[in-house]
Amino acid sequence: MRGSPSGIDDARLVAEGLTDTEVADRVKAGRSNRIPVESGRSLGNILQANVFTLFNAVVGASFLLLLVLGQWQDALFGLAALANTVIGTVQEFRAKRLLDKLALMHAPRARVLRRGSVAEIAVEDVVADEVLVLLTGDQVPADAVVLASQGLEIDESLLTGESDPVFKTAADSVLSGSTVVAGQGRARVVRFGSDSFAGRMTAQAKRFSLINSELRNALNRVLRTVSWALIPIMALVINGQIQSEHGWAAALRDGTWRDAAVAAVASVISMIPQGLVLMTSVAFAVGALKLARSKVLIQELAAVEGLARVDILCLDKTGTLTEGTIAFDAVHQL
Repeated sequence: MRGSPSGIDDARLVAEGLTDTEVADRVKAGRSNRIPVESGRSLGNILQANVFTLFNAVVGASFLLLLVLGQWQDALFGLAALANTVIGTVQEFRAKRLLDKLALMHAPRARVLRRGSVAEIAVEDVVADEVLVLLTGDQVPADAVVLASQGLEIDESLLTGESDPVFKTAADSVLSGSTVVAGQGRARVVRFGSDSFAGRMTAQAKRFSLINSELRNALNRVLRTVSWALIPIMALVINGQIQSEHGWAAALRDGTWRDAAVAAVASVISMIPQGLVLMTSVAFAVGALKLARSKVLIQELAAVEGLARVDILCLDKTGTLTEGTIAFDAVHQL
């Protein structure tokens, strides 16, 4: 029989499995079936994306200026920036927690052959070249090559969408996440952990990419345009206020410059479309909650807009994404 990449003869493996020394060497080398549980986006990344925005920078700077001037009653508009930040952070952190729990592997234990006897071990303790003993109902814990088969049939629908079981013989590959539906067999692990098929699919599902949102891009363009005009307008308002009263010297002496600064902040903050930004976030959040009721996970609030822009959904067949109740309607010539 052929040998494994580690130089172990398959005939010896299928009869005896790995020894304790071989297992210990592989664990020490990091060749075990452990898969990282963290998603690709940390809490710090989520906070950074929702706190350090152009909208928060403009509104937050005006808010802090009024607090420094002691006019907290006039600084309540800062709640809009706070609410906008909280909505985005809470929703995206909730999505992160769900993604952290996402896994195609749900069987907690695997059946393996070690020292000539069958043992049950934790899935993450499976190592390279491990001999898996596959019985009906077992989930394959790692990618493997079949060494021996007795009517072994594998259900790969979780991975490929194909509902028909696949018959496996010696030298065929079995993928992690698939399930044995008939027969039995033994297989040698060739890919494990993050390199396995289930590990790669899980990592791909957890990977975060920034959504191209037309609404968000348009709001940012408006904010960028307005931001360039804020400082000159504030300077003009403050100067006009002071010159119309007693002049700069008197304003600095009696403290009336503070009233001029408050008036300047009020004039520029009214130029910021706070309500539009906040209502956009609220609309996204409501959409995400409605989708959540249908078991749809939104990683980023702006993804709701992307889904709303879909007008055609193409399905290759029934059974993968649907319930098999699609009926033929008509042929539309393209």
